[in-house]
Amino acid sequence: MRVRFASRLRTRRTRQAFGLDIGASSVKVLELHRDATYAVARCAVTPVPTGAVVEGSIHEPAAVTEAIRQAVSV
Repeated sequence: MRVRFASRLRTRRTRQAFGLDIGASSVKVLELHRDATYAVARCAVTPVPTGAVVEGSIHEPAAVTEAIRQAVSV
């Protein structure tokens, strides 16, 4: 199943890209749109509760998931 999905990604020309950064203090999302060049379509930064992410490890998955949901819904 993964092979089929990956091969579809290579053959399909996408016009959008999505980035997600999970940090100790916030979750950042970025959506790019491409015509001739890339342009930012949407971006958002949502705070993460203290202690939810420590040294690159997620300690409170529910809190991080909620922060991602909030950022994506903007």
